[in-house]
Amino acid sequence: MAPGYFLLAHCPEQYPLLRTVLSWLSVSLGKLLFITADVLCALVQCRIIAVEGRKYFSTSSQRKISQHTTNWLIGFCWLFNPVTATVSVRGNAESVLGLAVLGCLLCVLQERIFLSGFLFGLCIHLKLYPAYFYHFTRVDFWHNFAPHFYPIYLFEGVLSGAMATPSVYDPSLFPLRLLPSGFLAWFYDTAVLQRLYGLFKLVAFLPALILVPGLAFKLHRRPSMAWFAITFAFVAFNKVCTSQYFLWWLVLLPSALACVSIPRNEKAANPTFLQALGLSRDVVFFALPLLLLWVGGQAGWLLIAYFHEIHGGFWGRGLWLALWLASVLFLLINVYILLRLVGAVRPESAVYKPKVTDQLPAQ
Repeated sequence: MAPGYFLLAHCPEQYPLLRTVLSWLSVSLGKLLFITADVLCALVQCRIIAVEGRKYFSTSSQRKISQHTTNWLIGFCWLFNPVTATVSVRGNAESVLGLAVLGCLLCVLQERIFLSGFLFGLCIHLKLYPAYFYHFTRVDFWHNFAPHFYPIYLFEGVLSGAMATPSVYDPSLFPLRLLPSGFLAWFYDTAVLQRLYGLFKLVAFLPALILVPGLAFKLHRRPSMAWFAITFAFVAFNKVCTSQYFLWWLVLLPSALACVSIPRNEKAANPTFLQALGLSRDVVFFALPLLLLWVGGQAGWLLIAYFHEIHGGFWGRGLWLALWLASVLFLLINVYILLRLVGAVRPESAVYKPKVTDQLPAQ
């Protein structure tokens, strides 16, 4: 949109952000950059799977990840993922951040300390640090559909949409003298709400505070899965939840799934069409229910949010409750998926431990 305004010869002083837009190269330059970053992410993902397989797991043929499996993981989870394609084509820079994160992970696996530290700092300055300051300074309640905020919506009712702070609102929008008698009984006391909101911010931060170090200690021998699990838990329990945040863990999903071990049922026959695709029956039965759960939970969450956005005024407080329940259901689905993936990580016996003789110099 920004290059379009620039090409229509609007005054640059009216749009300060347009002064640095390189629209003279291409109107779609940003989208091309982000799509290129998507392809580079796939190449780095392939390299991470290969390096981590050699470093942390034994060289047994039963534990090696074939190139065919790697291609399926990267293609299905990242390259041909509609979420990834939609976010990049609409001009969002999450793929650039993902490329920096993957580069940092690859350098950690290769023990390139200086370069990994540089890329880690780049990741923070690209996204996390301005995002944190941005959300910490926002005081309105209408910038997300996270489940943590719905008790506030339900307590405050209609006035929450017009409030800049929990204790101040514009009386011209809702003149108290024109409201029918008994109508104000539906509104929660704002002083109590303000104290509750301060407590609520602290309680909402506790899940991430517990899960992030807990998952880090549990999965420290599997860096790809550890990074994915931490990011997945952070996004699921974050106070702000949007679809573009899913790319934070989607970019780590292929290398994390390479650490998963799925039990095989040797007695069950593999269908012909799965053999043609190079897939195993056990893999499909493990992954398909999780995929359907996640897509279904997100679809219900977004559908009710769409109704709220378009027809919210006609549905009343019941729509807030339905939206909150959909958010809670989606959160529970994410927790279940995380438990299944972490529980399916290769057992400790499969992790490669170098022998003492391997560490001694040759005589």
